[in-house]
Amino acid sequence: MPGWHGPFLFPLPQKVSPMIDHTYLQKGLLATARSHQAGSMAGHLGASVLAGYYLGEDYPDLPKAVMEGIQGELQRIIQGEEALWTSIGKTGIGARELFAEAGDGEWLTSPQGDPEDMVLALSRHGQQLKQSGHNTIFAALALRALKDHPELATQKIVHGLKRLMQQFDQAPPGKGYFGKAQGWLTGNQIRLDASQKRTPFISMDQAIQEVMELFAREVIQRRQGFGGWFHLINHTAALQSLHHMGWESQCQLGLKTLQQHLEYYLALPDLTDELGSLQRASVDPRQSAYWQGSYRQSSQWSGWLTHRIKTMHGFYQLRESLNEDGLRQACDHAFLYLMA
Repeated sequence: MPGWHGPFLFPLPQKVSPMIDHTYLQKGLLATARSHQAGSMAGHLGASVLAGYYLGEDYPDLPKAVMEGIQGELQRIIQGEEALWTSIGKTGIGARELFAEAGDGEWLTSPQGDPEDMVLALSRHGQQLKQSGHNTIFAALALRALKDHPELATQKIVHGLKRLMQQFDQAPPGKGYFGKAQGWLTGNQIRLDASQKRTPFISMDQAIQEVMELFAREVIQRRQGFGGWFHLINHTAALQSLHHMGWESQCQLGLKTLQQHLEYYLALPDLTDELGSLQRASVDPRQSAYWQGSYRQSSQWSGWLTHRIKTMHGFYQLRESLNEDGLRQACDHAFLYLMA
């Protein structure tokens, strides 16, 4: 869909400039394309920088302090502050290497590639959930960059993104924590009974509505695993992006994986007694006060530096699709649990 920009179904005016510097788009895309060199989970780093850039592009009227706060988080990601997504001791590649400017020229000046090569690699996963939807989340963020900026779809970048998708070929659905007695189980070890199965989604709109209704109601339950609501929100938003960008067949395949994702997550027990009650941010992240406060680290979420930025992008994208003020308000309230 030419001219599509994020959650808006109309082109942004050409005179509007994003308040997150445009260099972050290129940095995020290059790091995502290179991430296969460090392992599939290294895709968190570049994908989060892309998501942060899109926040600025989609919501240019956010307060200056919010934009500066987001851009500051992108710098923390680029500088390697969240190291759990790479194993530099094994590969020699960490965040600094993924975002290094050295060698950019060969990535940006190779002949044109075809983004469909990456989509084909993603489609080979079929209707099977892979690593809590990471494959779809990373793919959708990168594909938006390639669609909005075709000059970036070089052979080397497309090949790198394809290699990243291929690393998910044998990946399990993810894993969840069932408490001290059972510990962590992968999706392949979990057997869902009939009562835990969900009716298949029949449309993207239905999927968004159901996911957001569940989010507003269930976020207070302290489940752990399958990426939590961070990934469920981003998985849903990624499928919506594929839908809007015209990759409808991939979106339809993905609705089945989203159904599986929800089934696995909702099968997890509420571990509030073991892990403690969830805390909630007192300030909305769209307000300057949030970024001027103490919300730089989270005591209740892991991988929060990258997950927070991606999920802000995904959540506000989905929020645009909700037609009921009451549900929007309930989701805004629930979202603050992810922001603390």
